[in-house]
This record gives sequence, structure tokens and C-alpha cells, in this order.
Amino acid sequence: MAKYKKQKDGRYHTTISTGQFTADGKPINKSLAARTIHELDEKVAEYRHQSNVNALIFDSATTFEEFSIQWLKVTKKGKSIATNAMYENVFKHFDKINNVPLQSVSRIALQNIINDNIEHPRICQQIKMTLKQIFAYALSEHLVNSNPAEMLELPRRVVSEKRALTKEEIEKMPLEKFLGKLGWSDPAEWNYLD
Repeated sequence: MAKYKKQKDGRYHTTISTGQFTADGKPINKSLAARTIHELDEKVAEYRHQSNVNALIFDSATTFEEFSIQWLKVTKKGKSIATNAMYENVFKHFDKINNVPLQSVSRIALQNIINDNIEHPRICQQIKMTLKQIFAYALSEHLVNSNPAEMLELPRRVVSEKRALTKEEIEKMPLEKFLGKLGWSDPAEWNYLD
């Protein structure tokens, strides 16, 4: 039974979540009122029934692509342009598993996607992060039994060492470029060199 509040006019009132969210992530609620608790119970039941009829239904035949597109629409709606561009880029790497039923996607298939992009460590991080989020959501919806993206291994990042410039390199470098490397990109600051 929903939580009801009696209004000054004698009617009972409640709010129910629609399952949708505003652009800033706040839940959208539906307000219902009736003269009796019994009438309000019926209104709540009818609204919930209509909501379930209109809701997306996922089953064992739902493909990874179908679910991931809905996941993106539901959970990432209203995110920044850069975030949406990142997800759009990451989704391009899922071609091999798009037509596979969500329940049949294996850890090996996901690791192969990472291994195919091993020369791009940042892309691999984004792929793993996205897959973990998608499967965590599928797990919360009871569509999968475990999260196959949980134990994915990322390639090691090789950090190139920075070295100091030699005296010959500094002498060959134009003055503007050298001062820019020192953080003096504004010519107005150069008078301090005198």
C-alpha cells in the first residue's frame, strides 16, 4: 500500500515515481488523489498497471545491443556532450557482441574487445568502465547472474620518461619556444630577461 496523506478538502493524496528522470537526474513523480483510500488504491494499481504495460520488457532473447542502448538512454540521459561522445566512441567497439543475447556474453568475449584495442590504453579503460556499468545494471534488473566485466584485465600503460634538454637543443631552439616551455608564453613577460 502506498503512503497516503489526507488533504484539507478531505481527499487522500499520494505521489508515485514514474520511473523517469529529469535532465539533472531527479525522479519524476505522478500525483494521484481520490475521495477514499479504496479509490486511491485502485488509482495507484491502475497507474502501476499502465506503467508496466508501457515499460520496456527484457527477456532472455534481449541482445547486448538492445539492452546497452536502453541503458544509455535511461542512465546517462542529460550528461554532457563530451560524456555522450565518449560513450558513442566506446559503443563502436562492441560490434562483435552486439547481436549476442545479453545472458550469453562471456568474459572471454569482453576481454577480446579489450585485447583488440591494447595499443590504446585509455580506450581500454573506457571500454571496461562502460561494460562494468552495463552489466551491473543488468545484474540489478536480474537479467544476468554475474557481471562478466568485473575481472577484465587492462593493458599496462607504458609511461615514457621525460628528459632534460641538452645545451645544444636549447641553443637550436627559437627563443619563443624556449620561453614557452618555461611557462613564459606572453611576450610582455620577456622584459624580465634583461
